[in-house]
Amino acid sequence: MIRVFEFFAGIFDFLEEHYENQKTLKYITTMISIIFLLSLGIIEFNRRHLIPWSFAENIPTNHFYAVKITLDFVLIIEIRELIFGLSRSVADSVGKQFEIFSLVLLRSSFKELIHLGEPLTWPADYSPVLKIMSDGFGSLIIFILIMFYYRTQKHFPIVREHEKSRFIALKKMTALFLFTGFVFIIFSDVMNFLQGREWHISFDTLFTLLVFSDILMVIIAMRYSMVYTIVFRNTAFALATVMLRIALSAPSYINSSIGIIATIFALGISVAYNYLSPDKKSAGDASDREI
Repeated sequence: MIRVFEFFAGIFDFLEEHYENQKTLKYITTMISIIFLLSLGIIEFNRRHLIPWSFAENIPTNHFYAVKITLDFVLIIEIRELIFGLSRSVADSVGKQFEIFSLVLLRSSFKELIHLGEPLTWPADYSPVLKIMSDGFGSLIIFILIMFYYRTQKHFPIVREHEKSRFIALKKMTALFLFTGFVFIIFSDVMNFLQGREWHISFDTLFTLLVFSDILMVIIAMRYSMVYTIVFRNTAFALATVMLRIALSAPSYINSSIGIIATIFALGISVAYNYLSPDKKSAGDASDREI
């Protein structure tokens, strides 16, 4: 069984080494820039009726769709970083989920621009403007709360030194399965687009997958520690992820409110655990970021 864990951990390490480096990051940012410019060009061609009708009916004519598509890819990159970070710190991976949700809100704000026309003018129906303000300020509040959340992290180790490598291997295996599901969802969305459907990234499905992975991490952590405060913290973090999943499917105005409440909830958990919990031992090596 140990060899199985090590096998999957080795695959994870290979992927992390090749995808989490500056060279790959430069390729990715270049690709996103090309996608943005290419999207603008295709939309402009469609506005000028230079694209065959069979394709044109599935291509928007508002340039702000290019912004939405580009931000979708930015979010995909952020989710990839979340998955690779899961093996290092569960607490930080939870923070990353809130980061992604704040970016989803910003994306929703930009998405509303397609209802304002070009050039941007005050519309007769100003509900898109209210949605832009709601999602924008909601993302700002969550951004501020996330900064406080990270400042509260102390990363106390919960496993003994001789169990550390196996614990990390289990987390890497979980992250690898999450990465596989992530790739499958993105592939399905791309295939749907190529079949003529509207471009759409299933962030709701991705966050649902994160809920299950967080529950699995709770169970894995219980294998090494049944201390009440640790179990409560990890389970409560999973509940915060559930709140984010609900916020993604909630209507405008309510979505940002739920997101803010979920962030405050996670911040409260972090403060209580790191500063009030009586069960923690000394933090030990500052580089030990197991959970």
